[in-house]
Amino acid sequence: MSNNPENKGIRIGTKKSGCAGFRYTMELVKTKEIIKQEKKNDMIFYYKNILVYIALKDAPFLNGIKIDFIKDSINEVFKYYNPKIEKFCGCGESFSID
Repeated sequence: MSNNPENKGIRIGTKKSGCAGFRYTMELVKTKEIIKQEKKNDMIFYYKNILVYIALKDAPFLNGIKIDFIKDSINEVFKYYNPKIEKFCGCGESFSID
């Protein structure tokens, strides 16, 4: 997360996508969006000084995941590791949990 004081956390979730069913999402939560983003159906917690928002509906898909930030030369990407994933699509962008 950048040192921009307007950045107040991240929202991690899932979205219906791809041939396998879902993909992970991650977005910055900004100060002016906090009231709009905080919902009764969100889990909100700190992880290493980062405020994390997760919708309760996404919690089963995110429970137990590990997220790595990988920087390789000019490429930068977040890599998600979830032991509950049953299958990936061919391109590896979407997954399903049965």
